[in-house]
Amino acid sequence: MKSDDELHAKWTFNGCIREEQDTKRVYIFNKFTGKDMLLYDFGLETGDSIPIDNGQLFAKVTKVNYAPFGNSTVIRKQICFF
Repeated sequence: MKSDDELHAKWTFNGCIREEQDTKRVYIFNKFTGKDMLLYDFGLETGDSIPIDNGQLFAKVTKVNYAPFGNSTVIRKQICFF
């Protein structure tokens, strides 16, 4: 939901996101096209490809790193594309 007024009295549907647990993918629903678009894929590995530019082109995963985030013990997945 989205509100542009200062008092947040008027709200409009702006879209929604959902996660598929089995594929580890997150999609966003585009209200203008009426279609889901891939927002993030937590399951990507080296050699995988993802659609970009509305599916006209593809980006290939060239490397996947797992590294600590800053000074914390949290490990982040870094995905590098060609």
